[in-house]
Amino acid sequence: KMQADIEGLLMVKSSGDVPRALTMAADVQRATDAMGSCDDILSTTMKSALQDVIKQDGLFEKRQQIAERLDTASVPATLPRTSEEKNELEALLVECALGDTKLERRIRQALLLPLLVGLEKPLASKEFFAPVYVTGSKKLSDIFGAPVKDSGLRSLPVTLGSVPSRPVGSVPVGSKKISSVRSGSSGALVKSANSIRSDMPMEMTADIAALKLKTMAEDKAVASWNKFEDEFGVQQLVWQSV
Repeated sequence: KMQADIEGLLMVKSSGDVPRALTMAADVQRATDAMGSCDDILSTTMKSALQDVIKQDGLFEKRQQIAERLDTASVPATLPRTSEEKNELEALLVECALGDTKLERRIRQALLLPLLVGLEKPLASKEFFAPVYVTGSKKLSDIFGAPVKDSGLRSLPVTLGSVPSRPVGSVPVGSKKISSVRSGSSGALVKSANSIRSDMPMEMTADIAALKLKTMAEDKAVASWNKFEDEFGVQQLVWQSV
């Protein structure tokens, strides 16, 4: 009977009536739980796949609710105001079990919810702004891309053997600060630590967060059904071998 029930719910699901298939899946789970010690009826992985189908359906609804709140987050009147409203919305977000810290952080920011420990945005790595040091083996012409001239009379290939090494771009005493200098013969610009990196990732907008959440809800629901069908195929082979 268990095999017939599962085959029936999969036929209903394939016809497009997912709500009815979910109801039938819940019935199968209750029947399995009622059997108690008869663990050999369904394998452990089969039971887990069945539970995940039901779980992902519940999470789908919750994730859709959060996504709808994100869609209107640009309207201040739709945002939670009281502590009670924020607590209720935060509880719903926690139940979504996103498993994506970046996405959850952005959702909390957009919906004015408190950030949890570990969800704070990390600071930019200092490695990106490490100073470039010039060694005594390079010529000024290699660094600045042109020979240094002495009063316009002749070019002097001056080396840095007698010049103390210091970070390129640092400001000598009494000189004006420059925004950038050339480093090496390739002519790459070395920017100050206060400059904005063009390759830093853009902050995720509320609209994008809503789209990612909707996609996650759909993908995980579909994956749970696919896993359930695969496990049922294996379960059938086990029943045939008995």
